[in-house]
Amino acid sequence: MASVGILVGVTLLVTASVGLGVLFVDVDGESGVNATFSFEYRGGSSLLLISPSGGDPLPAGDIVVQARATSTTWADIAGMAPNETVEPGGLPIQLSDSSAWGSSVSTAQTIELYYVPTEYNRTLLDSWAG
Repeated sequence: MASVGILVGVTLLVTASVGLGVLFVDVDGESGVNATFSFEYRGGSSLLLISPSGGDPLPAGDIVVQARATSTTWADIAGMAPNETVEPGGLPIQLSDSSAWGSSVSTAQTIELYYVPTEYNRTLLDSWAG
């Protein structure tokens, strides 16, 4: 009889802890960031200009620009220090073979921008699909 009481007690404890976790969980996720970008493709030069257009200011070293075969940070492309801030209305970066990106851009590509403050925390901010 005591073992049944212990089993019921443990069940109630687990159920209560899960219930509290659901009530107090952060719905927006851990990062809670919001940033948008505008994209301007120039086909004659095979380049893409990306401008910060809205949302939260973010460290340039935490914004990763990625295509299938290429991935680098906003800081590397813009020549900024990783802790410098990228803000709405700021200067655009250029993705092309003559920039730090290192390859031309075509309308067949998809470019994605992620917020990556730590190695295992990755949030998609925006994307361009040709």
